[in-house]
Amino acid sequence: MNRLKPHLALLVCNVLWAMDYPFYNIVLPHYVHPMAMVSASLVATALFSLVPLLWQKAEKVERADIRKLIGAALLIGVLRKVFIMYGLSMTSPIDGSIIDTIVPLLVLALSVLLGMDRFTRLKITGLVLGMAGAVAVVLAGASSSHAHSHLWGNMMIFLCACVTSVYMVWFKRLIAKYRITTVLRWLYCAAAVMALPFGIGPIVHADFAAIARHALFPTLFVLTVPTYIPNLMLNYALKTVQPTVSSIYTYLQPVLAIAISVGMGLDKLHPDTVVFALVIFVGVALVLLCGCGSRSGHRTFSGPVIAVSAESLHTDMSDTLRFGRLHSGETARLEAGFCNRCGEPLVVVRSESSCGCTSLEYDAQPIMPGDTLRVAVRFDTSGQRGWLFKVLRVYFSGGERPLRLYV
Repeated sequence: MNRLKPHLALLVCNVLWAMDYPFYNIVLPHYVHPMAMVSASLVATALFSLVPLLWQKAEKVERADIRKLIGAALLIGVLRKVFIMYGLSMTSPIDGSIIDTIVPLLVLALSVLLGMDRFTRLKITGLVLGMAGAVAVVLAGASSSHAHSHLWGNMMIFLCACVTSVYMVWFKRLIAKYRITTVLRWLYCAAAVMALPFGIGPIVHADFAAIARHALFPTLFVLTVPTYIPNLMLNYALKTVQPTVSSIYTYLQPVLAIAISVGMGLDKLHPDTVVFALVIFVGVALVLLCGCGSRSGHRTFSGPVIAVSAESLHTDMSDTLRFGRLHSGETARLEAGFCNRCGEPLVVVRSESSCGCTSLEYDAQPIMPGDTLRVAVRFDTSGQRGWLFKVLRVYFSGGERPLRLYV
């Protein structure tokens, strides 16, 4: 059952995100102004993000990272919401769900531009196919045969995918550095503060009586469900499931969005849209398969012995472990050690990873004063590309704060 839980989490969060497209199309702009929905949903998500503080002590954020988190909030919180909501208020939910699947292609292109990855023939083929399909879907919005589509709405969804890709590449290290609840709290509280001044007017002038009569469930759903809870589920799943597996689950979104939209009579599926969607799917699959099919193998590296003192158990302690250059597809193992500099026995209670690709192998036996416990950090590079930064948090008995290992 434990093995199924991450997959169930991925299934649920992708189903919830798939329902976004038709429900946004129902509510926007007929009952709620897009900017009102942006602001109200961000405020609701910000309130949800504060709930973990009831049982979880607030994590300290470095001063230098606060500006980065605000920048990330502007990108993924405000701009992404603005683009997707204005886009879906103008265009077809089917087009929107298909265009949004090109995110892995944009991540690849941006990673290559920043020197974090490199092109191969298979990647170039996948990128060209996927982008050609996306451009075709966008331009189909100008066709008179696509009554529910709109060119500018499709362009907005394309920009939404671009913003998501920039966030995933540019802020990858920042996301891995802190707990997901900490990151989401900073992101959505800052985004709500930025968006509310622009949305308060449209919120006040919304026709709440009409919403209650005709669109109560879709409005409440898009206000409260699709942002915070699915993000927690996704990050829970990524602790044990590889990113490539997670990417495969995203294909459920356009399939379910199309089924729901057609079933509710919101849109009609056109044959040319099916062809363009298949072209995108093939392109994305080639890029993902290229990441999975690279050279595989196992290598072992030697790491440092980290001293754990009584003082360090109650302060922020960190160390860095470097694997160096690895090939995508191989599993690497870095051996290190924890030396007990306390006056009493020490036990590794548990470890937490920012990603399922990284794990700590250790023995739960007590470490006597002066002794060293040999541990190993295991890193699976399947589906990984470019410069990578992961965080392992190691909790010791009697310690108030974990040891952070930056991998």
